[in-house]
Order: sequence, then C-alpha cells, then structure tokens
Amino acid sequence: MDTAARQSRCPCFRYKHIGPTSTCAQPSAVSILVISSSGGSKISTSPLFALPRKIPLSAQAGNSDRCRLAKQYLKQIFALTAAILILAPALRAQGKCPVEVKLLLSPPTTQAVIASLGFVNETTGRVYLFDTQALDLSMQGVIVRVRQGAKNDLTVKVRLPKRNQQADNSRLAKRFPCEIDRTRAGAYTSYAVGRQYAATRVPEFGNDIYSLLSASQLELLREAQVSIDWARVRRVASMNSTAWETTAQSPSGKLALELWEWPAGKILELSAKAGSDAEASKYSELERLVKMNNLSPSDTQDTKTSIVLETLVDHASPSK
Repeated sequence: MDTAARQSRCPCFRYKHIGPTSTCAQPSAVSILVISSSGGSKISTSPLFALPRKIPLSAQAGNSDRCRLAKQYLKQIFALTAAILILAPALRAQGKCPVEVKLLLSPPTTQAVIASLGFVNETTGRVYLFDTQALDLSMQGVIVRVRQGAKNDLTVKVRLPKRNQQADNSRLAKRFPCEIDRTRAGAYTSYAVGRQYAATRVPEFGNDIYSLLSASQLELLREAQVSIDWARVRRVASMNSTAWETTAQSPSGKLALELWEWPAGKILELSAKAGSDAEASKYSELERLVKMNNLSPSDTQDTKTSIVLETLVDHASPSK
C-alpha cells in the first residue's frame, strides 16, 4: 500500500501495518501535566481510562467512521483533562498545612541556649522588611521581606488577621502553599510565595521592590485583595540575623534557633517543625524542654515580624 493509500485509510490516527491486517494505532495512556501556583509540577503517565490500542479497519470502513471514532476519543481526553484542572485546586486545598511551633527566649541567654540544647552550624545574614510608615501592609496581614546571607530570597507572605482567617482561607488555599506559625499567642495561617534574590543591593523604595515581584507574588496580593500605594512603601526595618540548628541525632530533636538584632531590640526564637495534627503537643513539648533546661522564656510571645513592626509603631508614637 502506498503512502497516499495509507493516509486515506488512517486520516485521524497514526497508521500501522501489521502483517496482512491494516490498523490505526491509538494511544493507551493519557499523560497530564499539572503545574501548581507554587512552581512545582507533576506528570502522571498512568492510564486514566481504558483505550483500545488499535482500531481495526475493514476495507469497507469509511474515513467518516474513522474520524468519528477519533473525535470521540479526543473528546474523552479533553473532558478528563478539564476535570483534572478544575479539581486540582480543590485537592490542594484539602491538604494540610505544615506547622512550625515557635517559642521566644530571653536574648541575653543565647549562649546558654546554644550550650544546653546542642546548637551548631552557625550562619549569619540580614533581614529587611518593607511597609509604609503607617504599616498599611501589616494592617492587611502582608509581609514583604528580603533576606541576604545564608538565604537569599524575596518573599511575599499573607498572614491573615484572626478575624478573617476562616472567611478568606478557602480562597487562598486553592492556589497558594500554606503554613501555620504556632506561638503562645495563637496559630497563624499564612500563604507565602518566594523567589530567589541574589542582588548585592537591597531596594529602599516601594516602586523598586514592586518591580521585582514575580507573577505569582502579584497574584497572591490580588487574591488577598491587598490595596496599597507602592509609592508610599519604604524599607522600614533591617535586622542582623544569626541562626543555628541541632543535628538530627541531637537528644533535643531537630530544632532551630534564630537571633534578630536591630537598633530597637533583640529577639531570640526557638522553633521546631510539627505535623498539622500535632501543633499543640509539639508546642507543649518545646515548653517542657525549655523548663527542663532552666532556660528563660521571653515575656513577649508572638512572631518575630510582628514584634519588630510593633517597635516601629512605638518609636513613631508621640511622647506622652
């Protein structure tokens, strides 16, 4: 059979000639590429529904019959692909957020904490926060942060105010990776999108930092319904950061310690990862560990960023 004849017999599928029987080959599996908003992707090559490997063609079969069968299979594939794309966000939303439990300690006891809990692997860096003088971003639960040193990144995080968490979580959870910060003050659900930032110079003004945001970071701000005049945003805080960690074999378990220092104060944070169903028990375990080693908790227990921004407000307030 010449090429033209083959094409006429199999106008819609790839032609295959096996012995005396002519067939049109049909794919037996559908591969779906799902790209998440966090930048990851997953490829599935398992058969999603049964498709015959070959469609036998009789000599009497017309092109219209063969094309009709081809269109039916294509419709099945398109329908399944659409269903996966629609359901993927909902499936991600049902996933549980990773948890980090955090306990603030007295900064003057840093060396005692390191010795008692076996911290090693010291690293240093700088942390920069961006907001307006009135902290308009913070009031909307938004953190814009640049880190330099051991970690070099630009992160936009939306930490929903407690009063809005239940109402707004469902919308953001469908599209962005979540995490929970558990402190004595409570559990804060946040959604963050980061990107690498390796420049040696950190912007000072809002328009400059805005120009560096990725499409996903801008999308997070839009979905969180953040309203801000970026011309009023400034670099409002910069902290020296020193971090340590324990080894996996440490009797204290896998822990992290971070010290922030800036002109208005110091913060020493002890933290540990926990499963989403064990945040309360892990926090209690951290408290017992501190007590057992005669370490001194800080009088203030909140997230580091919240405390730093509160000091800005205090210093901006007129003297009474």
